[in-house]
Amino acid sequence: RLAQDIHNSRDYSVNIVQLALEEDENIVSSFAISGTEVVVAVNVDDHYQNLALVLNNTPLAIGNHLTILEDILIEASVYPKQYTVIFDNNGRGDKPANQTVTYKHLVTEPSPQVLNGYILNEWRNGTSSWNFDSSEVVGNTTLTASWIEYSDPTLITVNTPEDDFMIKLNLYQEAGNAVRIKWGDGSPDETINDTGYVTFTHTYGIPGNHTVEVSRQLGNYLLGKNFDVPAIEPINTVTDVQFAYDIATTNAGAFRGAVNLTEIKLTRFMTSIGASACEGCTSVVSFANGSTQIPDSIKQIDGRAFQGCTGFVNIRLPKSLQVLGQSAFRSCSGLRTIIFNADCPLRIIQPYAFYQCTSLTSITLPNNVVSIGERAFSGCTSLDIVYLGENITDLGVGVFEFCTNLSDLTIAAPLMTNMDVQVFQGCTQLRTAGPIGGSYNLKFGWITRIPANAFSSSNWAELYLTSIVLPNTITEIGSKAFFYCGRLNSINLPYSLEHIGEDCFVYCASLPHIDIPSSVLSIGARAFSSCVGLRTVNIYAPGVLELVESPDDAWFIQTNYSTINLHIPQTISIEDTLIVYGPYWNCHSSNGDGTYNFLAFTNDL
Repeated sequence: RLAQDIHNSRDYSVNIVQLALEEDENIVSSFAISGTEVVVAVNVDDHYQNLALVLNNTPLAIGNHLTILEDILIEASVYPKQYTVIFDNNGRGDKPANQTVTYKHLVTEPSPQVLNGYILNEWRNGTSSWNFDSSEVVGNTTLTASWIEYSDPTLITVNTPEDDFMIKLNLYQEAGNAVRIKWGDGSPDETINDTGYVTFTHTYGIPGNHTVEVSRQLGNYLLGKNFDVPAIEPINTVTDVQFAYDIATTNAGAFRGAVNLTEIKLTRFMTSIGASACEGCTSVVSFANGSTQIPDSIKQIDGRAFQGCTGFVNIRLPKSLQVLGQSAFRSCSGLRTIIFNADCPLRIIQPYAFYQCTSLTSITLPNNVVSIGERAFSGCTSLDIVYLGENITDLGVGVFEFCTNLSDLTIAAPLMTNMDVQVFQGCTQLRTAGPIGGSYNLKFGWITRIPANAFSSSNWAELYLTSIVLPNTITEIGSKAFFYCGRLNSINLPYSLEHIGEDCFVYCASLPHIDIPSSVLSIGARAFSSCVGLRTVNIYAPGVLELVESPDDAWFIQTNYSTINLHIPQTISIEDTLIVYGPYWNCHSSNGDGTYNFLAFTNDL
């Protein structure tokens, strides 16, 4: 409601009279005056409507002409407009109903929403937060929901009082949103402000039922969830487990240490087996109704899932297996056979997967496997036959280390992209090696290159190869290929060979003779260093002698022989070479036929 005296002076000198609301809002802007008449011409602010004018209880209309003969009072009234507020739920949850709100009034806040995985944190008008306590509506408005991702805390294991009771918070913890846990046994509350996925572990020392309270501040909400922790039988008394059909995975550590558990009834609806799920279950022998077949629905077996399950004898792995975690069957000492489906999608055997499975006798890996991790079969002392397919091009450190019974190993790949050290260290039955088709203990498909580290060891006494035959297609021997082959006494270097890598034959202490063919273009530094049994070297490649430019590149550093017959082309002067270095460098005598004797000296240079 507005009111203003409109006064016309005796000489009619007033031209315009401004009108104002009591609240000083300039809603009705003016009347127009001409001479002794007032023309009713009113401008109203856009947020108001339904203007009404009254003079002496008589309505006035816009455009009326009034003759001013005395002071008059005109009453004006207007009504604020109403606007529509639309709620955009941003693709999640229930969409709140639209609201009709009067100009400069407040919006009623919709009920909070907490979904599976998301919580409604706030409503936004554009990029600004909307405050339902103070933000006023000044026009048609759209409020958009802003969500925060989260998950309810999940109870993982309940074992009281002898084992840990673990709560895992499957949520992404944002900075500043503290989690608080009340364990319900009188122990101090725990609070954590870390970001990321959080796991709490608590050990109960008091038998009985406990209630765990989990609460956290998430955005604008305080969330809480309680778990009842019953007093159950100790895990080591459980003898069999049946999973419900709506369970897709076993939790991490679910049955760890259940030493009397004999059967785990996995279902065809399960897709994964969690880390350490059955670790140390020494009596488990089957998965369902005496079967040793892991259901084909299982795609992932996590690390240490069956580590130390010494009761297993035979296992057939699922045809859909994609992930076999580190140490998955480590120390399953009773396991004799492990059968893969030939076409399963598994590509990587993770480190220590079958480490110290001491009863395992043979293994044939799936066609899709390309890599075998560190010590995956190390210590499998009964393993005697292994076939590695053509796709396997990566062998980690000590893959077959100390497989003392391994006597028939085939590596079918024509080329290795990576071969780490000590792959065959301690394999006492691998005595001979050569190309596929021969009667060797170790048969390889390498066509042009012997991989770096191929037969390397860390101790000359722990590699048992005595004889190696190289095919006539080999052009390169990688660095340290025969490093520490301390028992090697026979090897041929074919006339296709062009490059010998550095440190290639270091510590081949039993090698008495070597012929370097004329095809060789380069020999790496220290190639025959410390070959203490070497007696005769025939070098038919004159070009390589001129490539040794430094004593550090010498091929025979500290080769502690008493006498060596070094045969080189007569066109090369032995004094011009540095191929021998150490206490024996240039200590020689000529036999007059292009042969030189290098005599033993003590280390006094």
